[in-house]
Amino acid sequence: MENPNQGTKKKTWKPRPRYMGVVTSWNKNKRNGFIRCYEDGKSYFAHYKQLTDDYELVRGSIVEFEIWQSKQKPDEYYAAKILICEIPEKYEKGKY
Repeated sequence: MENPNQGTKKKTWKPRPRYMGVVTSWNKNKRNGFIRCYEDGKSYFAHYKQLTDDYELVRGSIVEFEIWQSKQKPDEYYAAKILICEIPEKYEKGKY
């Protein structure tokens, strides 16, 4: 008896690499900004919809994130699945 799944490839899930970086700018009104990656030194666009927590980013925060390729502009990349690891000690609500 033949295997009905023979010849078909099973898709396997591969985790994306995660990177560490620092928030270099954040616009509270537009709810977006940029993260500079420690590994490659490049800045990546960040949008609040990519935050895994219900917090806002502040300049100087240390974050962990994935780098995804833009579907609209294949030569551009952005920060996704952003996790806040540490906020600046000097952070006071409303100062940033």
